[in-house]
Amino acid sequence: MSGRKREAQCSAFDTAAFNSLRERLDGVDLTRAIYLGRGIQVTAYRAGDWVIRVPRTAAARKKLVRQTRVLQVLAARGLPVPRDAQTAHDADGEVTAGLYRYVPGVPASAARRSPVLTRDLGAFLTALHAVPVEAVRSCCTVLGDLWTDRFRIRWERGRSHLPAAERQWLEEVITLFLASPETASPRLVLIHGDLVEEHVLVGPDGRLAGVIDPSGPRIADPALDFGTLAERFGWEFADAVLASYTGPRDPGFERRARFCANVRPLVTIEAGLRLHSEARLRLGLRRLAERMAEGRESR
Repeated sequence: MSGRKREAQCSAFDTAAFNSLRERLDGVDLTRAIYLGRGIQVTAYRAGDWVIRVPRTAAARKKLVRQTRVLQVLAARGLPVPRDAQTAHDADGEVTAGLYRYVPGVPASAARRSPVLTRDLGAFLTALHAVPVEAVRSCCTVLGDLWTDRFRIRWERGRSHLPAAERQWLEEVITLFLASPETASPRLVLIHGDLVEEHVLVGPDGRLAGVIDPSGPRIADPALDFGTLAERFGWEFADAVLASYTGPRDPGFERRARFCANVRPLVTIEAGLRLHSEARLRLGLRRLAERMAEGRESR
């Protein structure tokens, strides 16, 4: 690799991050860091056997600390999450990056979803939701009510931007759900919160290689994780995962999962509006249309 190329890749990190990472990852050539992707709050790279997540906001720095603690707890309990999660800090103690061991695997695209993957995910979610909340309460946001704490503000911000048919359908979904007697879970658990394709990694044998990057993290209704799966993977896949899930399920569990799947596109729509991202807004509207076409309401 030429000196110019090495120097250009080194610019992926600012001076504070580069120095703190170089000290923490002795022997890892950070100038060869490979760009992995960019989310709303972090930019991710791979250097050697490490994934490095660089925060882009003050909120992201706090979130990385919380996510790191949760990953440490889950790894200690043997769950298939990245190992050696930690944070790097500058001379003033400010978080410059979150890092963990690279998990060999590829995103769970449609072509890589198999019965063995659904069984592995069911076992993962069973174990995740069984983690004692006392072990993670200090680093998690608590969502006591799905509608009030998670989705209402996104509905209020996004409803005027929805096509008429989708807006009317969602109004009916929300009304039906709020009129039901089981809108709240009798138990709150540690959830992943962002079970999307790129966070569910599959090995060459089709098994679950690992689950990365929990959102929040949050203590909430376990049905929220299944709603996320359904929104992103479809109900056939989510139902198969649920069939392998042995955690407790109250009578309203599946109703709340359906509700979460139906309204979760509002999260993407609201982010598109907030970030002035036309692409993100279109993506959220497309996912909402897919949920409407599938027709599983929250009865």
